[in-house]
Amino acid sequence: MLSTALAGSTASPNAPCGEPLPQAAGTSSSPPQSSPPQSWGVDRWNSPIASTALAVSALVLSEQHGGGLDELGDPSQIDSAYQGDLSELLMGSMHWLAKRQHPDGGWGTSEEQPARLAVTLLVRATFQLTGMPAAYPELAERMNSYLQSQGGIDMMNLRSGRWSETSLLVRGCYSLSEVVDWKQLPAIPIESAGFWSSRSASLPAIGALGLASFQLRPPRNPFTRWRRGRATQRTLDWLADRQSDDGGFSGSIPVTSFVLMCLASAGKTSSPIVRQGVEFLFSSVDGEGSWPSHSSKAEASGESDSLVETDANHRQVACY
Repeated sequence: MLSTALAGSTASPNAPCGEPLPQAAGTSSSPPQSSPPQSWGVDRWNSPIASTALAVSALVLSEQHGGGLDELGDPSQIDSAYQGDLSELLMGSMHWLAKRQHPDGGWGTSEEQPARLAVTLLVRATFQLTGMPAAYPELAERMNSYLQSQGGIDMMNLRSGRWSETSLLVRGCYSLSEVVDWKQLPAIPIESAGFWSSRSASLPAIGALGLASFQLRPPRNPFTRWRRGRATQRTLDWLADRQSDDGGFSGSIPVTSFVLMCLASAGKTSSPIVRQGVEFLFSSVDGEGSWPSHSSKAEASGESDSLVETDANHRQVACY
């Protein structure tokens, strides 16, 4: 298991690396009624740093919740890297991320770009799962200092909108990595036909997050719980239909990683979606243990969709 394999890291997967900030004044736990989404910045999901952080988180959660290869299907069908080289790969990825921390403690969309709050939050969630590389003793302190200076996840909610896709996905990462608990994640109506009418490139990730949220935080209302439970298999079928032959979603490393994180946390590691997604990530990693924004096959075929945090990604998701 990775808890043993990553013994070169400091802090256990559940050890806090900086406490979450209290809810900012003026935020609401209720979904917006008619106010337009707030626009914020140009943070890009499609970057090697965000892709690497999310891919690492996806592989760790797939291994942890799978309880070993027996849960993932026939071991002969699993990529050989998953059987023997996963811990070595993840150690390389952790060092790759650590080396790209900016002097202010944050991470940008690239080494050349200034630190961005959303990207740094994703990296922080990854290190919560893996622990800190022992070779970088000041990494956690500088990271937490940056997040505190920027207002943390609550400031991101204020800027992008608490019910925006960006906010939901980052809060989902924080919940899946146990930085915060599931009480901070809103319910996502996977049973609603209107929810699935979106054409957003991130819809597979939001749908999978809704499935995980239902499994880990079932609605109290019995009728809603019944309807959402009936939608679980339909959601899995929809995801399977949208998954490419190579195992990815839209050729995007971030979207595919989000889907894997959610399904693994929801106890769906036996699903072919997870196995094929894991193989997709292994086929996309480079020699340094990092991931590009899109797989090379997707870029060559023109399949990849942009998942850039622009105004379009601040659309409010219809949640209740």
